[in-house]
Amino acid sequence: MVLKNKLGSDQIEREADGTVVVVNGYQRTPVAEWAKTLPAWMQKAPKPQGSGAPSGGTPSSLPTGVKNPFAPESFNLTEQARLFKTDRDLYDRFKANR
Repeated sequence: MVLKNKLGSDQIEREADGTVVVVNGYQRTPVAEWAKTLPAWMQKAPKPQGSGAPSGGTPSSLPTGVKNPFAPESFNLTEQARLFKTDRDLYDRFKANR
């Protein structure tokens, strides 16, 4: 246990309710509170959250003013085939954003 290396086994005890405390004389401090008194470089960094991906449903990389050939209101098989042959990336983005 890393905590024992820092304090010594005689300074760590468990309360009746199961809480682990650091004993310093007559003062009994829960480990979580005691750890907050350590220097910043000794504290554990918080876990990063999120993926970094932009939030939102529609990709912003679709060209403006161009009709999506996969959308029901502008469905066009000829345009789908042209995009498939000439610009596979745009084809995939349109298909994903029906």
